[in-house]
Amino acid sequence: MLKTLIRNRMGALGSFMLGSARTKKGASKAKMVGFGVLMIYVGASFAMSFGMLFDQLAEPFHMMNIDWMYFSFTGMIAFALMFLGSIFATQTQLYDAKDNELLLSMPIPPKYILASRMAMLLVFNYIFELLVILPAGVVYVMHVPVRAGSVIFFGIEFLFLPLLAFAVAGLFGWGLALVSSKVRNKSLVTMILSLAFLAAYFYGYSKLNTYIQSLVANGSVIAEQIKGVALPVYWLGNAIATQNALHLLFSVLCMIVPFTAVYAVLSATFIKVITTKRGFTKVRYEEKSMKAGTAASALFRKELQLFISCPGYMMNAALGVVFILVAAGALVVKQDLISLVTAGMPDIAPYIGPAAIFALCLINSMVIISAPSISLEGSSLWIAQSIPVPAGDILLAKVKLHLAISLPAVVAASVVFSCVLRPGFIMMICMLLVPAFFTVFCALLGVALNLKFPKFDWVSETQAVKQGISTLIAMFGSAAAVLAPGMVYLKLLSDKVLAEVYMIGYGVLLAAACLILYRWLMTRGARIFETLQ
Repeated sequence: MLKTLIRNRMGALGSFMLGSARTKKGASKAKMVGFGVLMIYVGASFAMSFGMLFDQLAEPFHMMNIDWMYFSFTGMIAFALMFLGSIFATQTQLYDAKDNELLLSMPIPPKYILASRMAMLLVFNYIFELLVILPAGVVYVMHVPVRAGSVIFFGIEFLFLPLLAFAVAGLFGWGLALVSSKVRNKSLVTMILSLAFLAAYFYGYSKLNTYIQSLVANGSVIAEQIKGVALPVYWLGNAIATQNALHLLFSVLCMIVPFTAVYAVLSATFIKVITTKRGFTKVRYEEKSMKAGTAASALFRKELQLFISCPGYMMNAALGVVFILVAAGALVVKQDLISLVTAGMPDIAPYIGPAAIFALCLINSMVIISAPSISLEGSSLWIAQSIPVPAGDILLAKVKLHLAISLPAVVAASVVFSCVLRPGFIMMICMLLVPAFFTVFCALLGVALNLKFPKFDWVSETQAVKQGISTLIAMFGSAAAVLAPGMVYLKLLSDKVLAEVYMIGYGVLLAAACLILYRWLMTRGARIFETLQ
């Protein structure tokens, strides 16, 4: 039974990695190859980035005779990547999986269900770990002579490190599940924590060069501090660097013991946590006159409820809204720097306005709320098709959701850009209108693409958002609709056409594209929606 469950979990993992659906129809070979190539590209990009990072450390640490520090640092980076990459997956796979209650209703020991899900999460951890340790090992071999014993100890240490990462992520996921079971809006909790981790990641990444320089300059001092404060970290690195068997044993025990303890805790509380469904009073009834709403408002509320109830949808489709607000805030903070640049380089002043507009539109292309909105109907598509409402109104509700979430941020950012940059009157009007037109264009384009490339065979909402062809085309297509005109103006027309005239023309083209897409959605798009299955 356990082998069957593990095989099923590995099949689901393979389907996720290749973007294939676990249905009788399956997925085309071209699509699977495409997703496989994409995964390889992403993995290679991560590996190259880590390789460049470790290349700055290998030789200096060897010259300071603290090779163990190199391997300890490798372990810390691998641990951090595994933890961040699996913490929310741990909660989703262990406690929020849709088939938990179905499996518990079968004659399957709960410990087998838990073990099969843990096996898949451990495979995830090994994949994340390989992205770090492979470039770390290759870079070290390129700079330092290596003994066979170090290679063996290296393999043993990093064979067990994912157990520790899972133990810590499992505890966090367990705590998150307990907290979520006691609050009304679990999606809000997940969203806030996701943004917090994302903010911490970006902050750490922005300071990475500073940390690396500090490590190289003060490696010996930091190494002594680690010895005194974090002995297990020292044991891990020293076991590899000096082939110290005792330190190898200590460090492996530090990985196995927490994993065993966490597994025992999860086993003891697994059923209680996943079956705890506390009810909450959603609305306290008060006697008052009722107001009839329109069909359009009801459809919009339905789309909004779906959006706020799915943290994966919010994080993957609306993250660009956060970046838009961050860009506006950064411009306010750095406005003195902008003034210095324009004062020192007066020739670029006429191009500041168009550059700001194109930059705001480019960030806005990351908002893809409407692109998976039809796919997210899933098996409930027939309900939307059967209600006595024109199909065009259903499609417009999805467009309105996109606009309701992204347009206020875009308008606010446009106002901030106008106040800080102080362009001329015409350029200021363009700065307010062009990003708004682009937002409407993205909303309409996303729904149109999803009509042509729907994905109803998803296992989770996140899969529908991240693996849908429509979302991919919507993001890159809308980005191309910004980059292409921007490059044309920069390379060919900047000295021939006034910036104001060019931006007015760009805005007119966007408005025309919006009208064409709207007309298409209301006619042919509506007919396509009625026949989807």
